[in-house]
Amino acid sequence: MLRQIAVPIVAALLGLAVGGVAVEYIHRHNDQRIRQAFAQKERCRNLADRYIPENSTDETSLTLQEVDFSPASNSCIAAIWSFDPNPHGTTKTGNSLI
Repeated sequence: MLRQIAVPIVAALLGLAVGGVAVEYIHRHNDQRIRQAFAQKERCRNLADRYIPENSTDETSLTLQEVDFSPASNSCIAAIWSFDPNPHGTTKTGNSLI
């Protein structure tokens, strides 16, 4: 009689333990992935912040619009606006930095 009750209880506790370990593994894996993505985006932002002053001149002004990291191509992508003054007004063009 005791064995008939103990087997389902042990199986249930074992299932809970295995499920808890699986959930904890998934959480740690997701946390690590999120930290890596944040570090990549921060690296891209720093690269773009250095690019703007290095490539701006008296004739051309660059403005950073957006920066992101592309995991598919493992590269940084930035939307940069270039403002070129001309005699008829300011010309605005968009560029991508990869």
